[in-house]
Amino acid sequence: GGGLRPLLEEAENERMHLMTMIELVQPKWHERLLVITVQGVFFNAFFVLYLTVPQ
Repeated sequence: GGGLRPLLEEAENERMHLMTMIELVQPKWHERLLVITVQGVFFNAFFVLYLTVPQ
């Protein structure tokens, strides 16, 4: 099917934006740690909601 190609193109586009921003901004270690921490909190919060909210 043709459904996978647009997703792969979008993933490549997002990767290029991320790499460009990392080159321009050059985040410090504590900024990277903050991003990883926030991602972990949101992932776990949504996972718990998924498990507890009836569907």
